[in-house]
Amino acid sequence: MPNFTSYSVGIRGTGTGIESGIRAVVTLRDGTTVVGSVRIWDAGASIPNDSSATPLTMNVPVAILPSILDVLRHEGPLQIAFNATLAKVILYTATSEPVGEDET
Repeated sequence: MPNFTSYSVGIRGTGTGIESGIRAVVTLRDGTTVVGSVRIWDAGASIPNDSSATPLTMNVPVAILPSILDVLRHEGPLQIAFNATLAKVILYTATSEPVGEDET
């Protein structure tokens, strides 16, 4: 389960772009190594299945872009992994601090 330490976001404007249907791509890196990407597809586009090949590829509809950006803004460690049971790539927060600690 690769961790990533940085990311970049590329958002396409109008037009067909490099790959028809892709509105944005988030590239996830651990140092200089790309460990995964999130491809954000336009509404109405045929969205392919996620890929477990290295680097991992998650494919999501454009409506979920705000949620992806919210996860990326999380201050704790972040991870991307392929869940074989679900056959999906999962982007998630991974904190070691117990829930509720130091919260009042």
